[in-house]
Amino acid sequence: MDHKINIDSTKYSMVWPLKMAWRDSRKSKGKLLLFVLAISLGIAALVGITSFRENLLQEINNQAKTLIGADIEIKGSEPLPDSLLLALYELAPEMSREVYFASMVYFPSTDGTRLAQVRALAGEYPYYGEIETIPVEASRKFQKGEYALVDEKLMIQYNVEIGDFVKVGQQQFEIIGRLQKIPGQTEIGATAAPVVYIPYNHLDQTDLLQKGSRVNYLQYFQFHPEVDTTGKWSQLVSLVDKKGFRVDDIEERKEETGRAFKDLSNFLELVAFTALLLGCIGVASSIYVYTKEKTGIVATLRCLGMKSGQAISIFLIQVGFF
Repeated sequence: MDHKINIDSTKYSMVWPLKMAWRDSRKSKGKLLLFVLAISLGIAALVGITSFRENLLQEINNQAKTLIGADIEIKGSEPLPDSLLLALYELAPEMSREVYFASMVYFPSTDGTRLAQVRALAGEYPYYGEIETIPVEASRKFQKGEYALVDEKLMIQYNVEIGDFVKVGQQQFEIIGRLQKIPGQTEIGATAAPVVYIPYNHLDQTDLLQKGSRVNYLQYFQFHPEVDTTGKWSQLVSLVDKKGFRVDDIEERKEETGRAFKDLSNFLELVAFTALLLGCIGVASSIYVYTKEKTGIVATLRCLGMKSGQAISIFLIQVGFF
């Protein structure tokens, strides 16, 4: 009894439990490190996967505009009636026209012939993104004369250079730019159907638009900043749709693009949840094993007169800190 330390008679403070927690932790670095690793890996996996998912969704949102190149795309097998064009113009004053169809093109300099996708464009399209060409200014200049933009792969295949001519139907156009990329076009699409751009106002000179020709008409619109897309515009969309035209806007393009990544997003969420769950199980298991091993130490401290709360606080400090 003379050697028993009466801990209750001493002034208890947090200094002594902190010192004991530090001294005891030096003997259990490996187990405490397991706490840190389990928590760190679980949180890191969750943060990393969530960040990747958010970045992916943000990139889809950013690319949606450049994929369509405008706020609204209206597609049909015939031009929009003037009455609809006038109604749309009130809401979207910026408009571009495009006609595209498949046709053979001829390169006189190399006597080469190839099936290509001919696109006749008028207007400032694209409003978002760019028609990427070499040189850069060719994407806007080609509409100002009898000029053409030809897919770069097609020019390489037929050994055609800038300054040569391409014949589309009955009309020859001077090639002033190498076409590298257009909004919404994939590499596979560019390889299967290389594009040749010509000015819209020279389309009739090709003499290719005949009765029965399979032609697609596109109208691109950029909204006025103050337009209300929930009011009159919604009614116009319904009317245009009833007339047999397809209306595609940025939100629909986001949905179409995001649909391809939906399964990936679900999988990433499952991986994040699993990683967090495994981290929690790891932490719980480690704490259980660690505290189980400290039962003898707590019993010894209790025999020395320490209260149970004081003894347990030593290990709670360790667990809480790590």
